[in-house]
Amino acid sequence: MEHLFEDQPTIENSNEASTSDQSKYDQEMGSNATPRSVDVLINKASCCSFPYQMDIDSLRKVLAEAMGTFIMMFCICAIIAITQLMGGQVGLLEYAATAALTVVVVIFSIGAISGAHVNPSITFAFATLVNKVVFVDDVQVLAEAMGTFILMFCICAIIAITQLMGGQVGLLEYAATSALTVVVVIFSIGAISGAHVNPSITFAFATLGQFPWSQVPLYIIAQIMGSTLATYVGSLVYGIKSELMITRPLQGSTTAFWVELIATFIIMFLASSLEYQSKYVGHLSGFIVGTAIGLAVLISGHVQTLPMPISGGSMNPARSLGPAIVSWKFGDVWIYLIAPTVGAVGGALLFRALRLQHHPCGPDSSPNTTRLRQPLH
Repeated sequence: MEHLFEDQPTIENSNEASTSDQSKYDQEMGSNATPRSVDVLINKASCCSFPYQMDIDSLRKVLAEAMGTFIMMFCICAIIAITQLMGGQVGLLEYAATAALTVVVVIFSIGAISGAHVNPSITFAFATLVNKVVFVDDVQVLAEAMGTFILMFCICAIIAITQLMGGQVGLLEYAATSALTVVVVIFSIGAISGAHVNPSITFAFATLGQFPWSQVPLYIIAQIMGSTLATYVGSLVYGIKSELMITRPLQGSTTAFWVELIATFIIMFLASSLEYQSKYVGHLSGFIVGTAIGLAVLISGHVQTLPMPISGGSMNPARSLGPAIVSWKFGDVWIYLIAPTVGAVGGALLFRALRLQHHPCGPDSSPNTTRLRQPLH
């Protein structure tokens, strides 16, 4: 589109042209030139220097936003209509998938034109950031608080929806919610704070020397505050009791302890591997960690209405402390403080040990194992 405007007069050229026109006009008018005629020429020059390209770009963006919002809303109307026509056989998962896929289509369609906001709130938020309305000194700590808030609020939401729908939302939806939320959080704040959103992960990285101990208290406080605030807001928004968000060892404390430990061990073992292979994994790391979270929830989690809950699928002291603080019930919270932390440190230490840093690889090793002798940064 840029070549369409190459021949448009610039402001400087327009001013020069208007000056030349004014000189000719004054010569022709001679002594008859009046202040009114000069004003007319100035107004003419102002009209000629109007940025026409900006008008076209703005119109193009407005039309793109209108089209993107139309597509999104039409697809939402379609899935609602299909739900009615099928007698309610289309559930929450299908509705969420439709909304998500529609947003993907819209972003790839008009993202390069208008940014694909399709939401007045998003537009207003970006305008706030551009104009630097908010100033924060330690953005990493704020990012951790915000990431943990998002994670815990989404967990509160799926638990509340389960209650409101009479238990029709099962463990798979619960695990998918946790996994997708982690993906969103990693892509949102991963480049800012590392997206720990988990005191056990923060402590494990610090134990291995991959995170400064001076930042550990700030991170943990931010994570707990984010979880506590999300629990309180979630209980207000959805009108449910905060006790429903508490993680409980309903199959016994010993079973819950070991399940939480092993599940967090798996997550941290994978996270250590991704940290080591970051330049090879790249942006896929968010999806991989989200998959691990979903797996961990499936083997340890529960929704209150399911008949065989185990530990609640916490793997995160902040996730369990938030509801405990709001409800002021700390009966079995020690399980969710100790087990995930031990599991996270154990997973990281085992990965480091398996890399055999001080032993050369044998002649029969695979080509990729030559990197195992390199130090873990």
